[in-house]
Amino acid sequence: MSFERVAPTCRITQTGSAWGGGLIANLTLTNTGTTPVSGWKLVFPLTLGQTIISDWNTDLVQNGDMVTAANAAYNGTIAPGDSIEIGYLANHTGDTSASERYTLNGRACTIGD
Repeated sequence: MSFERVAPTCRITQTGSAWGGGLIANLTLTNTGTTPVSGWKLVFPLTLGQTIISDWNTDLVQNGDMVTAANAAYNGTIAPGDSIEIGYLANHTGDTSASERYTLNGRACTIGD
């Protein structure tokens, strides 16, 4: 038996701001692989106490602390090396931490530049 390390095929860059009981999160999703990603779903947990109010450039669903952001009709394919911008507006109860774990179509993403 052998194990092969598989390189992530996506990268997430996060920016945002918080105030009072709200926060804005902007995510840049980059395809770092060698083939297009079509019909994508980005899954990530929110920090306990965060509730999404609205989103942009995605079809987003929150179920408890888990979020599934699926492609919109106009950004369903991400070519190798290309990026798309998505984001959301949320309420929070004090903790405005960004997610530290993302998967794109079931495969782990790296975070940061």
